[in-house]
Amino acid sequence: MRKKFEITDQSPPYLPEDGPEPSVQIIQPLSSRWSANTDDDHWLYITLAAMKQIANHIGWGKDTRSNKTEQGGILLGRAYTCSSKNLTYGVVHAAVPGKSARGSSSHLEMTHQTWKEMLDVVASLTSSTGEPQLQVIGWYHTHPRSLDVFMSGVDLETQHRLFVADWQFAVVLNPQRRIWRAYNGPYALECKGAVINGTSTQPDELPQTESESFDSELEGLIQETDAESLSDPTELPTALPTDNPDDRQEANSDAHTAELHSTGPNCDEETRDSPALLKG
Repeated sequence: MRKKFEITDQSPPYLPEDGPEPSVQIIQPLSSRWSANTDDDHWLYITLAAMKQIANHIGWGKDTRSNKTEQGGILLGRAYTCSSKNLTYGVVHAAVPGKSARGSSSHLEMTHQTWKEMLDVVASLTSSTGEPQLQVIGWYHTHPRSLDVFMSGVDLETQHRLFVADWQFAVVLNPQRRIWRAYNGPYALECKGAVINGTSTQPDELPQTESESFDSELEGLIQETDAESLSDPTELPTALPTDNPDDRQEANSDAHTAELHSTGPNCDEETRDSPALLKG
């Protein structure tokens, strides 16, 4: 009997690394705008370098032809647990844009080809560095123009199909309004998110924020945030909670529909060929 294929090697599934609570330097003006009732047991930390990659892709702080439509990609990094603090957190070291994704003002479609292109980039990145391999720990996408940042119905189904672990995250950003929120787990519960300048388990190992290169990068990104967006400077995202996000979500939900084909991590044979379609 002829075999069509045979599995000769299989790596164990990725699991978060256990360790102490991290020490981080949070860049407050670029951190997420979480809701007042958001728990402290899950955090998503995005390094400055990864945030710059996302910002360049989505035109953060600008109003361009490209970012009038929804855009998205995947988040690469590592996940960690701190058992003594009941804490799970992810650190995003790089972002891979879905350049061939098709979007409209309220719709995003990532096809099989889009996923292949992104995962090819992941393979290239992880094979060209001696650091521990980066994992796909989540995804990001935009809600442009007047839309608020929330997980619509289709976003929830995408998360539930493709990112089922509690250490897998979703990020929703509005580039024109310069706000974003983070979510985790199969039910996309809101968690706290922050842009950081490095991570460490020991405070004395943290990089120095007064270094010229860091100051230059940070100044550039915050200037991009201020340059071409709404005139009200108070809309700059901070790490402070906002009030009544459910009201804004309800107002925006009817305007938002999105679609991501289920061909990413964690999808099975049954879901691989069926698009995740929901009304948000």
